[in-house]
Amino acid sequence: MVDVQAALEADSAAGVDIGTAATSQVRALLASTKPAAGAAAAAGTAVTADWTSGDKIKDIPPPLYCDPLFCGSPASCAMTFEPKQQSSLLDLVLSPKDLREASPAIDPQDNKKWHVQLFEADHDAAKFSQDQGFEYLDMKYVLQGNRDAGPLTLAVQTQTKQHLLFCQPPSVDRRMPNHCGNLGGDAAFTIDDVPMGLEMDTNFYLQHTIKSPTCWSTQGMVEAGSHVIKIMPTNPKGKYVVLSALIWY
Repeated sequence: MVDVQAALEADSAAGVDIGTAATSQVRALLASTKPAAGAAAAAGTAVTADWTSGDKIKDIPPPLYCDPLFCGSPASCAMTFEPKQQSSLLDLVLSPKDLREASPAIDPQDNKKWHVQLFEADHDAAKFSQDQGFEYLDMKYVLQGNRDAGPLTLAVQTQTKQHLLFCQPPSVDRRMPNHCGNLGGDAAFTIDDVPMGLEMDTNFYLQHTIKSPTCWSTQGMVEAGSHVIKIMPTNPKGKYVVLSALIWY
């Protein structure tokens, strides 16, 4: 059996690109666990995954590898996407107060207040499915506002000293919708009234991921305890910042 984590660490130390290294190591692991086709044919059996049995699918097996930052830490995630595993991002809102009770909209909103709507890049697919009578199961709702909306204030209770992560939906063909900016460049952040910059390309998060995510981390770590986060859109053209998740530890 190939030890993926050890192999990745060795490749990283040798200067091998992490994306290339991960791909090669996962392929090696899959090859090491796949039954030989000749042996299967000789036994008169089909080569199937060991987590299926006939038409019944058992529990999905554990991941081949999961970085301790994500699988070994008490991470919490509040998001606007549906379905969600943990809490709603709206549960963290201190102000605007009426935002906590906001209902998400599917159609784009020309709104000067903070609001929840479907990410515009997903609108046509979701609308088409609903018009055909199908249930669209991947609703990428976002919490968005522009400079006219004023600050968004959130509250979190962290358990350990660590960075905070602010996430937006992935862009399409490396472009955000025309009315949207980027969290990292079109908003100012404060934590407990102290300015806090965000970073992406050189942050600690990329040390634990294969591909650049659509999340920005705080430049500094945040102490354990209660914190008030303020997000102030700054784009002079009125572009929205779109927030889909906040991750803390």
